[in-house]
Amino acid sequence: MENKHWEYKIGGNLHSIIPALIVLAVFGCVSIWLYSSNNGAFVFTLALTALALLLTAYSIYRFLFVKILLGEDGFYHQTKPGDGKYYKYTDITEAWESSGKNQNGTTAYYCSFKTANGQVIKFAFLPLEADEVDYFLTNINGKYSDINGEDIHE
Repeated sequence: MENKHWEYKIGGNLHSIIPALIVLAVFGCVSIWLYSSNNGAFVFTLALTALALLLTAYSIYRFLFVKILLGEDGFYHQTKPGDGKYYKYTDITEAWESSGKNQNGTTAYYCSFKTANGQVIKFAFLPLEADEVDYFLTNINGKYSDINGEDIHE
């Protein structure tokens, strides 16, 4: 990663860690309370605590390592430790925003870009990161686009 000042950041936010920590604390406290009360139901809540611990660990991993840092001339895309790549905006042929439904019925938002060698890379973003995605799309396409790929304004 080039050492520079980044204008925006997509991903790597605390928004997924806080709920996971709350769930972990609730199940952990209930498990401890049931165990200290000699209640056999603590086994069930202990399993839920273990699941909450895994979800918290995954949230922390995503917070630390999965992100896109947007600069003036390019951006840095990282998906795992030591696997980041810097792209210049001029090296990207096109970029677009899309959405879809998750298995639980919620809407998921995605941004995709195509490199000069034809590789398409897609990343998820939260609705609160829409301004950052607009900045990303504007630097690549030169204008804002909506989720259907239609230009909103120049």
